[in-house]
Amino acid sequence: MLRRAQLSIVRRGYKPEEVDALLQAAATALERAQSEAAGLRSSLQQATEAPQPDATSGEELQLLESERRRLDEELALTREQLQARDQELQRRQGELSRLQSDLGQAKSASDAQLADAESQLEALRADLMKARSERDEASQTRAAGPNREQLMEQVGETVGKLLRDAEATATQLRDEAEAEAHQLTIQSRAEAERVRREADQQALLIRREAQENADAVAAEARRDADALRREAETASQILRDQAARDASITRRAAEKTRDELVRTAEAAAREMRETAEREARRIELEAEALAEGKVRAAEAQAEQAQKDAENRAREIEEELSVVREREQALIEQMREAREALSSHLQATRSGLERVLSQVADDQVRQLVGGNEVFEAQDETVYATVDESFDEAETEAPEGDEEA
Repeated sequence: MLRRAQLSIVRRGYKPEEVDALLQAAATALERAQSEAAGLRSSLQQATEAPQPDATSGEELQLLESERRRLDEELALTREQLQARDQELQRRQGELSRLQSDLGQAKSASDAQLADAESQLEALRADLMKARSERDEASQTRAAGPNREQLMEQVGETVGKLLRDAEATATQLRDEAEAEAHQLTIQSRAEAERVRREADQQALLIRREAQENADAVAAEARRDADALRREAETASQILRDQAARDASITRRAAEKTRDELVRTAEAAAREMRETAEREARRIELEAEALAEGKVRAAEAQAEQAQKDAENRAREIEEELSVVREREQALIEQMREAREALSSHLQATRSGLERVLSQVADDQVRQLVGGNEVFEAQDETVYATVDESFDEAETEAPEGDEEA
């Protein structure tokens, strides 16, 4: 009768109202068993219809009292089993809560790592902006002349260092994210496997306990039937001794009552066994469904964490590629400026050489023409050379500004 109660397994254990209903059903089943035992004994007494001595009545009362005590002990044992089951369910609920907290901590750690990566990326961007400002300052002070090459080398070294640091940081963050996702996946699968094994063990224990209870109920029913059979045979023998005339009638009535009691006990035992088997199968299916749901949820969380880490690593790689392209464009611009400046200096130098060669040719012609002409043109040549140098010096800064 106790195994007819149905309990629904939820995510965090059995429902409290259904546990209370099970206790109420157990008490009701105990009262029903006591009433059935009393009804069977009263029907046996009515079937025999023979006067019993006081000693027999006392023995029946003792038997009824012992039966009542036995049923009370069974009720107490059932309550203890329910309390133990409730404690086990609370422990499982605590383990599930701990698993959820661990997953939350892992997720918060992953978020913290992503925030750290973003802060490092912002720091790299700040360094890049600082390098650009330094480059702008260097471009403003390019008129210094001799320090231009050193500034270009420093800018190139700074850009290379920034690129190397950015690539190393991105690689480290991607490796840490992949390792964290892999570790979370392993932990989630191990925890899900452990929960599934515990659920299987619990279902096996419940099924074994149900089978043992069914066997015990069947054995108890057989013992009750045997006891009732012996009582019926004793009553029939007493009736035969007291009244030979009513012996055959009393025997048939006792045998009929015995057969009915045996059939009733067998039917009750068969019904209890079937109910216990159905309950065990239902509990096993619910435990398997719960374990599968937990495994799927853990795998989904691990896959989502891995996808988030991959997406973040992809975004970081895209930003680094943009930074590389900008730095490459900056280097190309600086190279073009340097080439323009070199060409301008070469043009200035060639102009000076032409002026000097022209001045030298004029001096040679003056020497050939006579010393008087040479002396007359001496001051003019020097003035022409000075003007040429002044023009070269004037054009050089203008060329630098254009570069």
